[in-house]
Amino acid sequence: MNTQLSNLYAMTEDTPEKRKYDEAAKNILSNRYILAHILKHLVDDVQGFSIEEIISFMDGLPIISKVSVPPTLRGENLESKLLGEGTVFYDVRFSIYPKGDRECRIFFDVEAQKDYYPGYSIPTRGIFYGARMLSEQLESEFSPPDYDQLKKVYSIWVCLDPAKYIGNAISEFFIDKRDILGHIPCRQEDYDKLRVIQICLQPETPGTEHPVIRLLNTSFSRKSRNEIDTIMEEEFQIPPEEGIGREVEIMCNLSDLIEEQGIQKGIEQGIEQGALITIRQALDNGMEEAAVKQYLNATDEQIEQAKRLVLKA
Repeated sequence: MNTQLSNLYAMTEDTPEKRKYDEAAKNILSNRYILAHILKHLVDDVQGFSIEEIISFMDGLPIISKVSVPPTLRGENLESKLLGEGTVFYDVRFSIYPKGDRECRIFFDVEAQKDYYPGYSIPTRGIFYGARMLSEQLESEFSPPDYDQLKKVYSIWVCLDPAKYIGNAISEFFIDKRDILGHIPCRQEDYDKLRVIQICLQPETPGTEHPVIRLLNTSFSRKSRNEIDTIMEEEFQIPPEEGIGREVEIMCNLSDLIEEQGIQKGIEQGIEQGALITIRQALDNGMEEAAVKQYLNATDEQIEQAKRLVLKA
């Protein structure tokens, strides 16, 4: 999502078009080939395996926006209604069995994040989601005191509109061991249970050759369906019938509509701002409020807003 479109997206209110756009974005991130490429290049547990092998490790199809983040957990499909927060859902959930080993399972959550400054740290939210994925394994993957059966989890956040100075970037956050005094023997697999990966996409920043960045920037670009299908097939060996062509078409069409809605919203906001400035100037020049209402068709609410308005010198 380019910066201009992202700004317009933020200006528009929640609409069916925005919901369809979000759904298409999640469908792209739930594509098995897209996920396999992300795992191949970012997840140590599947290093050295081919894309087809990684796909074969996946346990069924990824679940999209149907699994919640529960406060008390007794299985993957429970909903959580947190007081004041409503029901919180993961975007895309799936698990894999590396090497086909049914005893070695890894859980994944993949999130599409449009707002880079949502009022909290994205890695912190990723840790919260990862912690929930650990907790929900109680009585499904393990029962106390058999804590060694706790499975590793990844929370992966794809930021579609990061700050320009960040550009294209990938960071990983994980639990590590530090010996303060002496050395306590411990296998890495015993504590390496939660990882958060943050991916920042900036298609306007040239020169980034990392395959995951190239793949995702292409997937969320405004290129034509044919262009994207060609890149996917030639560079990433994703056959068109397994690709994301339909979602790309939906997002391109909706991008135009969201852009139009955002521009219209901006015009309306500009008109309203201009009216408030005129009212404020009239009040500052000594016009009585009754006259402002009569001659400028101002409401009591607009007059109060104009009084609070800070005018530039």
